[in-house]
Amino acid sequence: PITSTSANISGMKTHNNIKDIIQQIGEVNLAIDAGPLKGGPSTVIDLTTDPPKILRKGAGIEKIKKIMVGLKL
Repeated sequence: PITSTSANISGMKTHNNIKDIIQQIGEVNLAIDAGPLKGGPSTVIDLTTDPPKILRKGAGIEKIKKIMVGLKL
């Protein structure tokens, strides 16, 4: 299995369609096109630090802040 937080190269523009994603990443072995991606980039939080550190603000950040009340995010 392969997991990833996103389908773009770190620090570069995010895309919502397979053509642009492959153009940015380059050669891939397999790509499944299920149509344009909905939503935006995900939120990434480093939980190995105290307090946890937000590495990337994205989808769901407001909900995460409400759930993690009391933590200095």
